[in-house]
Parts: sequence; structure tokens; C-alpha cells
Amino acid sequence: MKNLLFCSVLLFLTACSTPAVKESPLNGDGKSYLGAVVQEVKEHGIAIKLGFLIPGASAERMGMKSGDFLTKVNGKAIAEFKSPRRKAFTNYIKNYPREKSIRFKLLRVKKTSTVDGKKIEDLDAFVSNLKEKAQITVESKKIELELSGHLDRRVYGNGPKLLPTKNEDLLPSFIKHKNSKFRELVKKQISKNKKEDQYEELQETFSLLTNRADFYRRNLVTYVQNNPLELGTLTGKLKNKLKLDHLDEYMDLKVKYPKIRVYSKSSDPIAFIKQVLNQIYTELHFAFKEIEQEDKKYLLQNYQSIISYIDEKIILTDLKDMEKFARLDKILQKIKMEHLIRARYFAFSLEEKNLFKDLEKFLEKNKTPQHQVNTRFGNIIIGGKGNNWYRGISPHSTALIIDLGGDDLYSGSFGGTGFGNPFSMVIDLNGNDTYEAARACSFGCGILGLGILIDQKGNDTYTGTKFSQGASFGGHGILIDREGFDRYESISQSQAYSFYGISALLDIKGNDIYRAKLFSQGSAVAGGISLLKDSSGHDEYEARGLYLSSYGTHGIFKSFSQGMGFGFRGFMSGGIGILSDLKGRDDFKGGNFSQGAGYYFGFGIFHSGSNDNDIYIGSRYSQGATAHYAVASFLEEGGNDKYLGRHEATVGMAWDLGVTYFEDHAGNDLYESMGMTLGSAAQNSYAFFLDTKGNDTYRVNTFPATIPTNEARDGMSLGFFFDLAGNDQYMKAKNNSQGNTGNVGYWRDFKNTKISPFQ
Repeated sequence: MKNLLFCSVLLFLTACSTPAVKESPLNGDGKSYLGAVVQEVKEHGIAIKLGFLIPGASAERMGMKSGDFLTKVNGKAIAEFKSPRRKAFTNYIKNYPREKSIRFKLLRVKKTSTVDGKKIEDLDAFVSNLKEKAQITVESKKIELELSGHLDRRVYGNGPKLLPTKNEDLLPSFIKHKNSKFRELVKKQISKNKKEDQYEELQETFSLLTNRADFYRRNLVTYVQNNPLELGTLTGKLKNKLKLDHLDEYMDLKVKYPKIRVYSKSSDPIAFIKQVLNQIYTELHFAFKEIEQEDKKYLLQNYQSIISYIDEKIILTDLKDMEKFARLDKILQKIKMEHLIRARYFAFSLEEKNLFKDLEKFLEKNKTPQHQVNTRFGNIIIGGKGNNWYRGISPHSTALIIDLGGDDLYSGSFGGTGFGNPFSMVIDLNGNDTYEAARACSFGCGILGLGILIDQKGNDTYTGTKFSQGASFGGHGILIDREGFDRYESISQSQAYSFYGISALLDIKGNDIYRAKLFSQGSAVAGGISLLKDSSGHDEYEARGLYLSSYGTHGIFKSFSQGMGFGFRGFMSGGIGILSDLKGRDDFKGGNFSQGAGYYFGFGIFHSGSNDNDIYIGSRYSQGATAHYAVASFLEEGGNDKYLGRHEATVGMAWDLGVTYFEDHAGNDLYESMGMTLGSAAQNSYAFFLDTKGNDTYRVNTFPATIPTNEARDGMSLGFFFDLAGNDQYMKAKNNSQGNTGNVGYWRDFKNTKISPFQ
């Protein structure tokens, strides 16, 4: 089960202490790491070129920089290493004793760029905006350096961000820290198997993840990594707090919310709208104030190529990948999310019944079915109760549309900010409406801005491409459909998707259909927060069908959807992606990484709150599964459910310093999967599986709670399987029995018990 496709050329390991003049190596078992992306090149003889450097790691502490060329290590020339030299070099670093100092000789090339005699810091950005010919001169100067220091132990928590040390400071304010009874149950099992020393080492290994972090790391992930045995209790609390306002706290923000201006009946509705727009644009100005105009232009011109690159490649592995995202990283870190949230609060003050009534009177008074007001913020369009067709209007020049009724057609990227406009909002009060956009960023999409769409009534159809139906990229994207049988269709990065931002798709009533291909339906990347919440109805979800599985498995697709937290390994920690469906019989179809999955410090949360019979189809890493330092929760509250795994690694499994919790609370359930499943863990991970009620059938070709391997790391993994009641059927185990598998997998089937330590 070695995941070679996920192996990066990153020499990940970094130190967990702040830089010091005198270094002291991290002791303990494990391999050594430099903390840099490396690549063999022949630009200056045979050398190792450094790419992205992990902040705080040994390479950066020694004084190395991205773009440096390593020519010798401890006096040995890179050319003398056995080919392929990059691999030989990385193996040399991995096996180098950390108590010994290591010396590097490197070449640094300094380039000075001048345009018409003027020095330019960022030549590429300058040239991309250049409209006329100019005399460009680039001078190179070679500098030879010798640097030394100590290497680090393999940990993944380094970075400039100091994380809170208290549990209560890591949690959103609506969750109070409380130890679960399960902690004691686990400790008894550890003691019974005489694994106390290994368990302490596993705890210590996890602690190395949580001292420092990159900019995108979410505190909630750190809390779980500090307290893996509390994930069950935390899952139960989180599912009760899945609201738009709470998403701000998931992003570790404590915002002082503004006082909202309330519309007074029989006031001037247009004047009120202008006042609110002024408040919104003021906040948006401060949200993006620190970003240079050239950088804004760069992101808006290139975001489609960036997201297409992510769709196709998924994992960043080499120097070109890191260089492609380095500028983006700097841009995103300058955004002030607090001001975006305040702008959102002002925008929602426009959804006011008295305002709508007075706008209707306004149209009657002006004897027009539609009225447009040009303002310095963009156009304000008021549509009457007839069937309006919004077309021929440039979406980026329209700040606000309020439509009072009718079966309307929106052709264009309305409610999207991907064209240089920082704000776009649509409020449609009634009618069976059609929303169609052939370009990216539409219908509740915020790219360096705030995009909102609110549809109050009607059976609506939403058709988009990418970044549609509640999506964000360094902004906020929100779609709220309050009533009706609706259909959502898009390709990728849609239906509650965020790349460092906050996104939501909230559907309140109706039997709905959600169709997407990739990175959708509650998917969050690079510290973003996304929520797809469907409050009622018999719904259908599908997120697959665009790209073949990275593993090359025939008939299996990538998904990264339906409650997915995803990060770029070694570069940007993942976000918190949530899918919550509260009522109705639902069908879910996903591919690799779906239905409550996490990757690289991401947190995937999946919740079904109904007592109806749901069907789940997923493939590798789905239905509560993690890989590489991530967290996942899957909670199904009732019904006779079917869990159909198209491949191994499904239903409550964890791989490589992952933590997973799976609970099915009631019903006669069917589980069909293979390999690592049902509370299985590997490579220093925790996996917890719990089925509390019902006569269940387990068509699984392995024992529950398997521990297949820990060979890539020292220590152990913990896997737990509990079926608390019912007359159950197994292929390997037996009803009303218990056993151990590996180091330490523990499974037990109870005849009938009310013990539920997870809640």
C-alpha cells in the first residue's frame, strides 16, 4: 500500500524550535531531513538546485535560499554521487547522524534586472504589464558560500506560525473542551497489550506536528492531533454547529461584527442600497489593501490556469510546481479576512422584506418592469415580477441585482467577482429560475472579493463550469437557496469549495441534485473553510468522472469532494471541508478521497442527520479516511445504510499520522469493502470505528481494525472497531466476540450494550 504517487521530492523534515545562533539537533529515532525541494541540474556543473524551503527548517536556518545550487556536501562533490544523484543525495541526507554537523558548499546566482536604467525587483511581473518596448538588461553575479549546521528529525509541523498551546485556545468558542470516557477505554487496552512505551512514543510523534505550523494550518486540526482520542466527542459537537456564522471561527478568526443598518419602511430604497454598498466596499478596500495592483491583476488573469493545473496534477512535486505557487502564496497571506467577513454582514442586510416591498412600489411609480441605477460601485438592477432575462450586461460591472419574482434567466457570471470587481450579489425572491454561466466564477463566487447569490423560492437550475455555486479563492463565495427542488451542475472547484477563503452552499428545502467532477461539494484547500449544508429532502450527490485515479486503477476517478480537507504536501496545509445533509434518503457517489476525507493537515467532515436509508459509493480514501497528517470525521445518525467501497482504504481508516473517526448510530447497515477498512490504521495513525445499533452485515475480506504496516515510521498505530449491538454477520470475525490484530488493532462485537463512550 505504499503510495508512491504521493511521494514528493521534498526533504520535509524541519525543526520545531525557533532559529537560534547555536543549533542543537533533534534527537530520537527516525530519518534526517533538510527541509527543501531538491532537483538535480547541470546548469553549473552537476549540482542539486534548491526549490521551496520550509520555513524554520535546517536549510533555511543554515542560510540557504530557494534557487541556490549545492555543489558539495562534507567535501564530496555532487557529481561523485551515484546516479541518479538526486536520489543518492536524499538518501545520504536521510541517513546522516543528526548529532554531527554537516557542511555544504553552494553557488548563489544574483540577478540584477534593469529596464531603461531603472532597477526592477520582479521582472516577470513588470514585463507582463509592459505595454511598450523597453531596453531590458539582466546581469548575473555568482557567489560561492560554505554553510554548516545540523539536520532535523522528520517532523511536519514547522513554520513561522506559533500555535496556541492551550486546548481551549485551539477550539472554536462554541465548543468546550471535555475529555471523553473513550480515553480510559483505550488506555486499558494499551495496558492489556503491554504497549505503554509504544503509545507514549506515538503521542510524542504526533506532538511534533503541532508545535509550529505554516500560515494555512487550522487550529482545529492541531487540537485533534494533540487529542486524538477526543475526535469522537468533538465530531458530535461540531455537527450541531454547522452554520454560516460559525465558519469564521473555523478559520481561527475572532471578528468584531459590525452594527447592521436596518431598513426603515417607506424610506428611499435606492439611497439605502447605496449606503450599504458604501459600507461593503469600504471593508473590501481594507481586506485587499496590502496587495499590490500588479499582484491582483496577476491572480485574476491566472487563477483559471492555476486551478486547471491543480485539477490535472493534484500533488506539487518539483521546483516548477513550487515556483508556480510561490507568488500566489505571498498574495494570499496579505488578505485581511476579518474585513471580508464584515463586508458579508453588511451585504446580508439587503435581504429585507420591507426593502423589497418599497422596491416594488418604486418600479410601479416609475412605470417600468426593470430599473438600473449606475453608481461608482457598479450597476444596481431592480427587476420586476415578470420573467426577466439578465444578459448583455457585463457581470463585472453589476454590483447588485434584486429580482422581485418571475421565472428568470441569468446568462453570465452574475454573483461572481473573478473579473476585477470586488463585490457581486444577486437576490431573487421567487420563480423557477435558470442560472447559466460558461465562464469560471459565477453564482456565489468570491475571487479576491465577495460573491453572494440568494434565491428564496422556486425550482431552480444552476449550471456552471469552475468556481461556481459557492466558491472562493482568497475571498468569500456564498449561495443560499431557501426553497424548491433544485439542480446544481458544475465541473470542479464548485458547490462549496474554497482555496484559502470561506465558502458555503446552503439549501434549505427540496429534493435536490448535485453534480460535479472534482474538488466540490464541501471541499477546502490551503486553509480554506467550506460548507455544503442541505437541510431537507431526498438528494443525490455525485462528484467524480473527470480524471483517472492517480493510482492508475481502472474505472476509478479522482474526487477530493463531499467533505474533503486538502493541502499541498510540504507547502500549504489543508482546509476544513464539510458536507452536512440533515434529512431525507440520499445517494452519494464519489471517487478517490471523498465523503469525509483528509489529506496533508486537512480536515474532512461528513455528516448525515436523517433516519432514512442512505447509499454511499466511494473508492480509495473515502467514507471517513485520511492520508498524511490529516483528520477525518464521518457521522451517520440513522437508517439502513449501504457503504459500498470500490477499492481498499475506506470506512474509518487512517494512513501516515492520520486520525479518523467513523460512527453509524443506528440501522441495519451493509458494509462492502476490502483491505484497510473498519477502524484500520497504518504508519503511526489512529482509526476509530463505531456502529452502535442494528443487525449489520460486514462483507469485508479482512479482519476489522487491521494494522498492516508501520514500516515507514517508528512506533505503532492504533485501530479500534466496536459494534455495540445486534445480530451481525462477518466474513472473518464472529458475532459477540473480540480479538486483536497486529500492533495494536482491537475489535469487539457486543451482543447488546448501551456503552457509547464516544458521545
